Amino acid sequence: MPPALTVLARGAFSERGSAGRLAVRDPAAWAALWQSHAPGEDAPAVDFAADAVLAVFAGEKPSSGWAVELGVAEVIGGVLAVRYRVRPPVGMAQDVITSPFQIARVSRAGWQR
Repeated sequence: MPPALTVLARGAFSERGSAGRLAVRDPAAWAALWQSHAPGEDAPAVDFAADAVLAVFAGEKPSSGWAVELGVAEVIGGVLAVRYRVRPPVGMAQDVITSPFQIARVSRAGWQR
């Protein structure tokens, strides 16, 4: 059975302006990631003995309507593989700078990398 992803946060406005994909496995790295994403806000609680955090940041986009969608996770030879996509706007969009993201928790069972 593939590991389930539990969404911790998603949206169009992250303070991280650059694109990136990250896997976080310890509390210190999680605190640093969250503060770069949402300075001054408390990070959601994560039990790093059982779970890891995956984050995808799309970087700055020139309009509304962009979204990050984390999809199916599977373990292949001890390596966690996660599909995701950055979805462009469909239809009308506002002329505003956005920085779409999605952050999810995933079980660490069955994978090392």
